[in-house]
Amino acid sequence: MVFVFLHELGHALIDLLDLPTVGKEEDVVDEFATWVFLKGAREADPQDAEVAIEALLLAAESWRLLWKGTEAELKRGKALPWWDEHSLDIQRYYNILCLIYGSNPGRSWPLVVRSEMPIERARKCEHEWPQKEKAWERLLAGKYVPEGQPRPPGEWGRFVFLYGEARSEFGRQLEEGMRQTGGFAQIVDALNEVLLLPPGEVPVIGKDCGFANAYWSSSEKKIVLCWEMFRFFLDAYVDELKRTAAGQGGEPPAPPGPAPQPAGLEMGPLGPHLRPGQDGPWSFAAERGAWIARNTSNPGNLWRIRAAGSEVPAGRRRFGVGLEMVADQGTRGAGLALGDQESGGAFYLLRTAQGPLELLREVREGQSVALATLQRWPLASPPTAPSRLELVEDGQAVEILVDGRSVGGLRDPGLGRGPIGIAAWGTGTFTFRGFFLADAAVGRPTPPPALAPAPALDLRIAGTWTAWPADAQGRRTTIQLQLLEDGRYLETSWLPTGLVQRVWGRWRTANSRLGLQPEGQDPWQSCGPQGCWPLPLPRPVDLVYRPMAGGALQIGPHLFYRGS
Repeated sequence: MVFVFLHELGHALIDLLDLPTVGKEEDVVDEFATWVFLKGAREADPQDAEVAIEALLLAAESWRLLWKGTEAELKRGKALPWWDEHSLDIQRYYNILCLIYGSNPGRSWPLVVRSEMPIERARKCEHEWPQKEKAWERLLAGKYVPEGQPRPPGEWGRFVFLYGEARSEFGRQLEEGMRQTGGFAQIVDALNEVLLLPPGEVPVIGKDCGFANAYWSSSEKKIVLCWEMFRFFLDAYVDELKRTAAGQGGEPPAPPGPAPQPAGLEMGPLGPHLRPGQDGPWSFAAERGAWIARNTSNPGNLWRIRAAGSEVPAGRRRFGVGLEMVADQGTRGAGLALGDQESGGAFYLLRTAQGPLELLREVREGQSVALATLQRWPLASPPTAPSRLELVEDGQAVEILVDGRSVGGLRDPGLGRGPIGIAAWGTGTFTFRGFFLADAAVGRPTPPPALAPAPALDLRIAGTWTAWPADAQGRRTTIQLQLLEDGRYLETSWLPTGLVQRVWGRWRTANSRLGLQPEGQDPWQSCGPQGCWPLPLPRPVDLVYRPMAGGALQIGPHLFYRGS
């Protein structure tokens, strides 16, 4: 419904600010609402940006669901209202997805795949988004306060959110929830901080109307949001959930527990991220405390696994690993990994199959990855001989040791930051032993942190909860959230692709907010043609929650769980 409000806000601004429009106004204000979402996501921190994109996808999904209902009516002989001022619901769905994709093609490519949008259309979206963004920024120039700029002096108008009559039980519950969480009042307050409106107050009224609608009244200069519109969209989702639940036999399969760390594995902070099995061309096993990676088919594949979140500050770490290689014609090398693209650069200290020790930097070339050699050190021992590689940080400089002896060093602005781990490149069998991490400043491993005091728990919500949110294609993900009374939680997601993902950690409650602090996940890494890398832990969650009648639980603005 935030999208619906922003849609009506677009109508209001066109009227109040006398903005020109070229084309159907309904399409124009859809584009405005999408632009506001995407602009907010770009300027927000990563967690808030994800929430904004998810809310926008939920809005697009609403139009897809409504189109499914229209399709059913067309099959029963109902005529399509070609004369309507709104585009078809399915067109509105794809137009929103087009702008989401065009704003960030690299991140949003899965939307194109899942929604079955033709590639030719997606390519046009990459040009449409900059056009729309430029158009709205030019139209609103001087009519809003740019980020980081002071609000100009003068008397400016403002929107005022008001609660009208709530005659239905649904309307009363919705109003109560919004009063508790802030709802649209918070959004209106935020808009008043940036919009430069003509003097006066413009009401935004939420109420029971007797019909499902939301509209801008040009004659009365007010926005009206009908609570029945909320119910209309909610019923569409409930109907879809019922169809999904019926297709799944009513309940998701029972979730197995998290995969345990291999017994006896001695790989320090990497241990929780290592799991035996097959991933792309790589197979993994734990034998006698060592970690063994094998690649028999793809000589160009780079596998790496990195861990972050250490208590040892980046820039003064000392870490290393024992290494042994069984090489073949496709073996390139193996050793330590440092940093990633997000932290300023990914580096690899590899004992190569050709003999020298090399420090390489990851270089992106379009969609592919190449490794560029920064420095090379000759070694006396053969490359297949067991060796121990160590790297000692001193800010942006590193010292390199082999079997306890210094062989050289290097300084680079990208060094001394980001996660650390191990890597293997090419075919062969690579055995890693005894990965360790210590504080180079004190020369001894950092002790584990003290346990935090037990958090407060609202035991009313302890138990098992299930929700069925949809992706951009409308395919349902089943999410089962188990909140245990001892403060642990397990969240299991059955994705439309068939993948089962589990995240576990600790939960807490305070001031009607639910916090989820992830501690582990399975699967723990992703592999592709260019190699393997660890999946980052989901971000901690801190959202408003509300137990509801009928054994339901609302978490955040969009997720409704059913208790079992």
